[in-house]
Amino acid sequence: LAGPVSDLTWRAGLIAGALGFIIMNGRNDAANSIGKIISTRVLSPRYAEAWDELGLVLQHQGKRDESHKAFEQARAADPLFVRPYFGLVGLAADLQDWQEMERISAAANKLTADPLMFFYNAIANFNLHRFDAAEQSLIRTSQLDSQHRLPQIDLLFGDVLIQRRDFNGAADKVREYLAFSSDGTQADAARAELRQLESLSSTSKQVAEGPK
Repeated sequence: LAGPVSDLTWRAGLIAGALGFIIMNGRNDAANSIGKIISTRVLSPRYAEAWDELGLVLQHQGKRDESHKAFEQARAADPLFVRPYFGLVGLAADLQDWQEMERISAAANKLTADPLMFFYNAIANFNLHRFDAAEQSLIRTSQLDSQHRLPQIDLLFGDVLIQRRDFNGAADKVREYLAFSSDGTQADAARAELRQLESLSSTSKQVAEGPK
């Protein structure tokens, strides 16, 4: 952390990990069954939930293009059905297509107030260097996540503050993260980051105060 972080591809693995929990074992058989239904035209093009389910299965199988088509079919079937937006955000995140991720998450956020989708919007905006927009989405995420189920909010908020060279504020955000998530390799990395931020904060304060 010699200054504002240069690699703005923010913790993309977190996105894939969060979305990965949606996929359950046994979905391969479900995909075959749904595929047969579609091929025999029993599944109506207007059956949004089934198209979304198929999209999840195909996504899990690594069939990106087919999965994208299924999610889009679900959206077309019911524009107010939010679930396929999560699938589309996941596909965009896998490709690090931040423009698409921002577009999809922004559209979803007009339909519903879901903290995870606002968080994804913040990630997209951060990687697009739109730090003010990222901050606004993080504020909204925090308001919606009253039970603090997404402690990663604080890490990303800290990264936004690093861009503004507010190392003291960023350190506070990392401490907030560790208060809710103190175990695991990510917590170890956060502690190392906190030590760097504390050092940078101290140095910045000394520079601001000038020689005594």
